[in-house]
Amino acid sequence: TEEQIDAVALLALSLQKRFDTRPDKSSVHLPVATPTNNHRAIWLGGGGVGKTRTLGKIVQPLAETYFGPNGYSATAQSNQAAQNLGSRARTLHAANGLLLTDSLQTARLRLNAQTQKKMDRIAGDLGVEVIDELGAVPGDLLHADALRKTYGRALRHNLDSTHYMKPAETWGRMPCKILSGDFYQLPPVPASASLLASPSNQSYEHQQGRKLLLDMDYVHDFVEMRRFDDPLLIEILTAMRTPGGKKISEEAWHALQATVIQTSTPDPRLRNARGWYECAYEWRIVSYAMHAHARLNANAAGQLLYYIPSIDLPSARMSKEDFDAMRALPNISTTAKFPGILPVYIGMDMILTESFLPPRLVRGAPVQVVDIELHPKEPSVQGRPSIAVHGCVVLHFMPKCIYVRLRECKDVFLLPADNASQSSASDLTGILAVQPLTRQWKFKMKGSQNAVSVSR
Repeated sequence: TEEQIDAVALLALSLQKRFDTRPDKSSVHLPVATPTNNHRAIWLGGGGVGKTRTLGKIVQPLAETYFGPNGYSATAQSNQAAQNLGSRARTLHAANGLLLTDSLQTARLRLNAQTQKKMDRIAGDLGVEVIDELGAVPGDLLHADALRKTYGRALRHNLDSTHYMKPAETWGRMPCKILSGDFYQLPPVPASASLLASPSNQSYEHQQGRKLLLDMDYVHDFVEMRRFDDPLLIEILTAMRTPGGKKISEEAWHALQATVIQTSTPDPRLRNARGWYECAYEWRIVSYAMHAHARLNANAAGQLLYYIPSIDLPSARMSKEDFDAMRALPNISTTAKFPGILPVYIGMDMILTESFLPPRLVRGAPVQVVDIELHPKEPSVQGRPSIAVHGCVVLHFMPKCIYVRLRECKDVFLLPADNASQSSASDLTGILAVQPLTRQWKFKMKGSQNAVSVSR
């Protein structure tokens, strides 16, 4: 659209100026830290106007061409939003070496030696970085992003980090920073933390986050929708974005009512809900739904479901009752993100929980299982009674690795072997071999005051 062309043209103009003054005329690669010709833009617009598509199809290839393979990064406040940005995306916290529990106060954002190396690796070569879902980003987190990026780039590019809030120095003199989102959406943060909240009675960090927003050079307001072609849906979405509300037509209202699924009678649309996610107020319900979903999906795909039990080594002796309770604990937030038993089938959609070749492949990247390489001691799974009865098999040993393919990834990471077990050996594009890892967590036995360390 004309809107997308205008937004990209201003970025291209900035790159052109940098290209004309590049010190090495023999290379197309551009310097990644200069105080001039830096592009700062906000892209606003609702769903369907092409913001994310333009970033992935145009901005990312531009960045990787002129700043190298590590010259582009996309971030978002949540894992789900980051997954929509491709395999190079990560959460804002991960992109800044932060945990959700870390303080965002300025004095606590300084880097130690280990984090300095990590931030240099993540941000040192960046030419273009995007923050998506801007409406969900609190002010103090946007400030933390600017400060940590400056810290991470300061040593390599000889920057004075005390000037990080000056317009020419923001984000460590990064050539391009794009903030993309929609402030009409309901943000998953308190209204008082929003970037649009009044600056009065706010923290220093929040006020600095607002200043970063106000200092952006360009604001693009995308309004032309191309994702949707249903005129009634477009009418409803347009009415939702009208300040003060807007009455929709009777035809649109009836079309909206027709989308309601009646739970009292079987609805065939529920059978097609294979790409949905589960949420509930209790971890046991989520865990049950996850396992039920895996069984249903494996059956629908005509695939054998493998159950991979975890290997748990507690640091203290415990009864069988306590051991079983430890293995059955459904809250993976307390078990270092490792469930007691993992269901996997060929073709299953999953996400990476570890970074590979950072900062190229990061946690949260969506993948699809293409094969499982079983342990050499694993008895043959063919003919096991559980397959005929339940369509599944419980493995006796931890698999050597699970082969997964990254979506829209053209790189080749593995070398083919004559005895390779993966069925996709002829096409190794985007395939990773994910091997078992060990993580530590703590389990509190019933009636005990002290937690037991567990190696899973």
